[in-house]
Amino acid sequence: MDFNIANNMVAEYKQLRAEIRHYLSRRQNTRNFAYLLSLAVLGSDFITSRNLPASIFIVPPLLISCLWSDEIRRLKAIQRLGTYIRIIIEPQINGLKYETLAFIPSRRIEPISRLFANLDFPILYVALSALCFWKFYESKTILLGSLISAVLLFVMLVLLYEAYMTAKHGEENEETCWKLVQSNPEEQN
Repeated sequence: MDFNIANNMVAEYKQLRAEIRHYLSRRQNTRNFAYLLSLAVLGSDFITSRNLPASIFIVPPLLISCLWSDEIRRLKAIQRLGTYIRIIIEPQINGLKYETLAFIPSRRIEPISRLFANLDFPILYVALSALCFWKFYESKTILLGSLISAVLLFVMLVLLYEAYMTAKHGEENEETCWKLVQSNPEEQN
């Protein structure tokens, strides 16, 4: 392999690893914000003596669903970058094996374990949705609260499915895509 090409690939490898670290840092910041938001909402409900309108309590679960969706998108990006490194870069440069070694079955975390490790968003979402329903129940608008709860449940099921599919099949899907790109270089332009 040409020395300049090898240097460029090592530079690309370093840049992609830095991007993965950036995604992981943003992921933790998003989680911290979700915890803070949830604690603030749950805490304010118990501390304040004012009766806030029930409709205000629709906003926190929707914010958590947006953060959760962003979390899933970020995990997909990390999988895409890691798979690109493993399929395209590491086979061409001696000594670069981080993603390849992480993909060895004995070193991999099972998808169900990954799913359970990421249960914080579903738990926060359920807690805030339950509070929302309770507020509608307290305000005697059970029908509206039930309708909103059904919508929130649907959103949660969609996000759970997407999170599960990302944890279970995300790397496989990315590997298939990168191998297809690798086998058809004329389509890359």
